[in-house]
Amino acid sequence: MPGFTSPAILFLNSWDSPERAFCKQVFGALPSRGYTRYVEPCAGAFAMPMVAENSGWKPAAMECSDTSLYSAIVGDLLAGNDLAALDVRVDGDPVELPEEPLDQAAHLLWVQLLCRTQARPEVDYWKTLIDDLTDNRQTHVDSITKRLAGLMERLAGLHYEPLDMWDHMERVVNDPHTIVNCNPPTYFKGFERFFDTKDRLTWNVPDYQFFDPATGVDRLVRMFDGAPALMLCLQQKPPGQACHPTPVFARDLSLGQYVYLISNRPDEVFAITGGPKVSRHQVPDLTPGNLPVMPNDYAITAGSVVEAVPVKQPVADYYRALWMHRLIGDPGGNNLLLLVDKQVAGIIGYSLASLSKPYTSDSRWSKHAILRFAIGAPHKTLRVTRLATMVALQRSTLELTATPATAMFVQASEGIVTVEYTRRDESKGLRGLMTRIEKRKKPPDGFQLIYAADWQDHDYGRVLTDFLAKEASWGKARAAAKQPA
Repeated sequence: MPGFTSPAILFLNSWDSPERAFCKQVFGALPSRGYTRYVEPCAGAFAMPMVAENSGWKPAAMECSDTSLYSAIVGDLLAGNDLAALDVRVDGDPVELPEEPLDQAAHLLWVQLLCRTQARPEVDYWKTLIDDLTDNRQTHVDSITKRLAGLMERLAGLHYEPLDMWDHMERVVNDPHTIVNCNPPTYFKGFERFFDTKDRLTWNVPDYQFFDPATGVDRLVRMFDGAPALMLCLQQKPPGQACHPTPVFARDLSLGQYVYLISNRPDEVFAITGGPKVSRHQVPDLTPGNLPVMPNDYAITAGSVVEAVPVKQPVADYYRALWMHRLIGDPGGNNLLLLVDKQVAGIIGYSLASLSKPYTSDSRWSKHAILRFAIGAPHKTLRVTRLATMVALQRSTLELTATPATAMFVQASEGIVTVEYTRRDESKGLRGLMTRIEKRKKPPDGFQLIYAADWQDHDYGRVLTDFLAKEASWGKARAAAKQPA
């Protein structure tokens, strides 16, 4: 199965290498300063206990907790706890366990992955994955077993308990020999949605509170203010909005977002690190290959070469702001530049949210990618935005954006859907390209229009030919309409 199906993916975007390196330095110095107890609520995939172990901490000195079944299975295996006590059931029936603990844990993780996949929309794509999980069960279990065995080599013997993070921190907040390292969820109920099985899979879930990122980190900071235990907490916030006035670490994550590490005693951390650390985000090249923008009087001909080149979000945002002259809407996620004769002629952005998020199986658009935008460079005589839309209608265009984490969603899509907000009950720019499916009045005086289309499989030469033919016809009709009667 691709990496995005693994629960570990939840933690890869937050504990990145700069944070790991920073924490390794801090963790390695703490034992000499009197710290003997490493505590991690929200242990997740146990990424940071691995860093602590690599810094010299022994698993026996580590206490971890979480409230997800994935973490409970892995944590109980590492701690030597009885996995049968989790009482994992599918459709009310207990899951039968093998004899050996390592085999038990691998089997339970496979069952959880199968149930999560079965909860996805009932489309051929997901059915194929389900068949793969069942037909090649042993291959998947062996892969999971290998990863668990690697964790056991380094972390076997730590203490684990399925426990609410607040309950765990209450136990340790007054211990001056404890370092509490916390990476709470960045989305409200995000983990519940990620592990959703539509209530088919149940277990002895501990009582816990949903963590609200909007208020939870503030609460944690207040809890540890002046407390004997040392606290480190990861937080994702816009620049300058960390929940502590003196962050010990910051990383430029993306446009308008920083990863912060905050502590209740920054001066103590600075005594180890020499002061606050900042990991700067490399400024992207907003003109890939130093490509020029197509002039507004450029002659696009039948001999022109049309291309689409995948680009990162900041590049897409740059051109959208350049050509839209208004606030940028939802990001595309999967973005491409439209090139005409090696000049930037447009920007295209797709979203895979309708396919990748666990919508209900009867969702009308669960088989469609979302076209967030298709914008052409300004031109005196040609509707270049229409060319951008025509290129966006080709399945091959979306396929150019595929990564190992998104390739399956790209292949599962059967077409695209988009939403237009206009003052008219029709979008002239989409006329003849996509079909209007729904029209809703949008107060005070506009409409919300939903357009959809199946994928096309034309090469860009054919797209250009069709575009130029239509533009010639449109230009003649427009000129005739201007002639006096």
